[in-house]
Amino acid sequence: MQNWLPINHPNKDLPSINICVHDNNVKEPDQVIIALHGFTGSGLDFDPIVDLLPKKTLFIAPDLIGHGESDCPRNSGYYSETFIFELISGIQKRYRLPHFHLLGYSLGGRLALRYSLHSNKCLDSLILISSTPGIKVKQDRLERKYADKHLAQNITERGISWFCKEWEKIPILRSQKNIPPEILNPLRERKLKNNITGLSNTLEHLSNGNLMPVWDNLSTITTPTYLFTGADDLKFTEIAKQMKTLIPLSTHSIIPNTGHLPHLESLKAFSQSLNSIILPK
Repeated sequence: MQNWLPINHPNKDLPSINICVHDNNVKEPDQVIIALHGFTGSGLDFDPIVDLLPKKTLFIAPDLIGHGESDCPRNSGYYSETFIFELISGIQKRYRLPHFHLLGYSLGGRLALRYSLHSNKCLDSLILISSTPGIKVKQDRLERKYADKHLAQNITERGISWFCKEWEKIPILRSQKNIPPEILNPLRERKLKNNITGLSNTLEHLSNGNLMPVWDNLSTITTPTYLFTGADDLKFTEIAKQMKTLIPLSTHSIIPNTGHLPHLESLKAFSQSLNSIILPK
């Protein structure tokens, strides 16, 4: 089910924009998940997981700003973690959720992590897939920021089709070939429908080069936190191992024979783990 949700910017001088929110239309749910997708993705990317959830689970997945069917404003002020906080709060109010599980993959994971540091009173759990608290070294962060800005300019000049082909060449994303075609093909089609302005603004303003790292804040997280990485994704598996030592109530699950998209590369294994997290103990 697709809904449109107007979200106000914290800066009241900026008008509200419309965010497309997908849900599975479950009434009187026993548990609720809000899920944030990765860069170039869509809330619909989680559909294969939704099909394997317990029947009384409400699954809510917005198209993040600049993605999918959501608005793609030119004003860069909307592409900020504070606006994402407003989005999550807006979803909570719209669906009248007293509490919920918050799940995020990659870009969505780093935003979900920051939301948990911003407001964790309503979180049943925090579920992070292939996510990072940020780039620790300032010089490395500046280099990433410059590289992302250059890539954002190329998106504007060369278009979405060019960008999607280049993006898939990134070594960390090559494991997506392990995703079944019936899942991967629609995923690719949705990527090609993205908006140039939305992607370039997201890349430039919500990348790890632009967001300040939150490593020093991880010890303050009181929400039960579940970290997932693919065994073949050595970089993010090492990051998750470090995160586990810093987040008090955390576990780290490494899914065999998967890379950066373990939730889709090994759908059954991830879904079983997810269900064990959300079902009442």
